[in-house]
Amino acid sequence: MRLRKKVITVKWLKEQNACDEAIKAFRKKFGKKAAVQDVAKALIPSRPSVDMSHWRCWLLDEVLGDAEQGLWASAFRDKSEREYAAVDRAWLRKIANS
Repeated sequence: MRLRKKVITVKWLKEQNACDEAIKAFRKKFGKKAAVQDVAKALIPSRPSVDMSHWRCWLLDEVLGDAEQGLWASAFRDKSEREYAAVDRAWLRKIANS
């Protein structure tokens, strides 16, 4: 899997206009930086979680390469909100295992 980003830092999150809540949660879990794979693992819930779906989507949109983004986006066609979470989790697993 081709990723645009290998490491996520607090500085990068701020540059990308991540919300304050996400930056605070990142700092609490990882400190100043973390591998994209570790962040992906942390965002894979054991059960579907709609409240974190915007964080999952944001991360995927920011780190996936162009070809992967197209595949990820096409997986959303005709899906319910619950199915969106399943699609995101599947892509996060791909990143976590890359």
